[in-house]
Amino acid sequence: MNRSHWRRPIAALVPILIALLAFGALPAMRLAAQGGPNPNTSDCDPNLLSSVNPEAFSLGQTAQVQLTMNMSCPDYRLPIDLVFLVDVSNSMTRGKAGLGSALPTTSAPGVPGPGTTAKPPVEPPVEPPVEPPVQPLQAGPIQTGEPAEPPGVPVPGGANAGRGNGDPPGCEQAGGSTPGGAGGGGSTLPKLPTVEGPKTAIPEKTAVQKTAVPGEGTRPPGSSATPGGPGGAGNDQGGQAAEPAGTEDLIREAKEFIRDFVDQPQIQQDLSDGTLRLGLVAFSDRGRRLMSLTNEGNRVTGRLSLLRGSGRTRIDLGMRTAEAVLLDRNNARRADNDADRTKVVVVLSDGAFCARDLRVKVDKRIEVMTLGAGRGPYTKNLRAIATDLAYALKLQGGRALKDTQYIYTKDFVRTRPVTVSTLEMTAELEPSMQIVDGSVNPAGTIDMQIIKWTAPAIDWTTPVTLTYGIRPQSGGLQNVNHWAHVTWKDSEKRDGQGVFPALYVDVAGPTATATSEIVPTATPELPPELR
Repeated sequence: MNRSHWRRPIAALVPILIALLAFGALPAMRLAAQGGPNPNTSDCDPNLLSSVNPEAFSLGQTAQVQLTMNMSCPDYRLPIDLVFLVDVSNSMTRGKAGLGSALPTTSAPGVPGPGTTAKPPVEPPVEPPVEPPVQPLQAGPIQTGEPAEPPGVPVPGGANAGRGNGDPPGCEQAGGSTPGGAGGGGSTLPKLPTVEGPKTAIPEKTAVQKTAVPGEGTRPPGSSATPGGPGGAGNDQGGQAAEPAGTEDLIREAKEFIRDFVDQPQIQQDLSDGTLRLGLVAFSDRGRRLMSLTNEGNRVTGRLSLLRGSGRTRIDLGMRTAEAVLLDRNNARRADNDADRTKVVVVLSDGAFCARDLRVKVDKRIEVMTLGAGRGPYTKNLRAIATDLAYALKLQGGRALKDTQYIYTKDFVRTRPVTVSTLEMTAELEPSMQIVDGSVNPAGTIDMQIIKWTAPAIDWTTPVTLTYGIRPQSGGLQNVNHWAHVTWKDSEKRDGQGVFPALYVDVAGPTATATSEIVPTATPELPPELR
């Protein structure tokens, strides 16, 4: 058989198939166009009722129609912008021995190293020379007004970020010898006087590091570098002792917390309906915007792999970057009034901040919540930057997620009352109904078969009623209103509408024509402008 005979009918069927596919896709296209609830639609409930009295009477008599509305509006929930500010400095990492970390460093001659069996030394070690007492730190006040604690000599080891009572290791001589250094403001630690002692008192490469003494440089005279790997305590970073690593991987704990927070059902719901937007910022030597505000939680968690530890802790630079994310007015997707949004920064850090950096002040509209990582001694720094002491929580211990969500729903989820600013009731009568003169109450405008009433300022706690009289022009079971509805605009500038239930009267008397009988319908038809 000739193949061309098959091609012709197939070619003729192609347009029909395409039309059928397009027709079948229409419902899906309508659903996609709807895209869920319209944020510009008011969620006030008008609670509409309609009645007619009497429902049955003779032709020539009248009846009274009553339209009643009792409006109730739930409080408007203010949207939330929340930025996670994650400390990725060296003190948040788990260090390795011998690389300037907080783990045990290289042992001195005669002292057993990690993992070795202790042996008695041949000769007892010689005690190091006694240093004169350290002068008090003349640092500026902290935000909360807490008295400055007496400084100690920071010693790497133990919990993350050292064990000092004053500034953490790595804060000495920041930005050079100028008071405050690059951090802006604040005093540097006083330089200790040098005490000469026996040259053989401290064996070379012992666990006593020169960077452990505040005020001294990181490079001894005549030396170009000191021991220590990248980010270790022995590095020289612009004349400053580097920040030592800790004993725990606190960055991993911060990642796990953020994932668990985003996965909470309440958070997922708030993200999906647009109530909540999340952002992600990392900080160490600088602040880095990893994710601008978004309502897609998976985009935030997808960027957590970029959180890698190194460098020193600069909380001031981190807070400035988080502030810029929250106040980014150049974002074209920002559709809501900026003043209406609750703005929150959640800081996840061990608190190893230099005193000079604690003077950073962010916009007064921003709430600051802190989650203290590790078991270091610098939790007072986290309390200093938290908006409220109740917002200073601990990341470890199993209660962090529960406590954070409690504060989120109790303090950060805010509402304001919603009222109806304008409202209009409209009723269009069927052609067979005549409006009784002077019966419309409250008085409105009448145009042929249409009654309109615009409400003044109303106390919505009491029902609102519109009444009018009707006189049927023919007998039979008839629909009173062609349609009756209410439209309004609430105080959030959102539009709303509702349709009153249909009304029927049974009129005893002759009908106009056999075809004029009106069949009752379940619901009234919307006017063309409201369809």
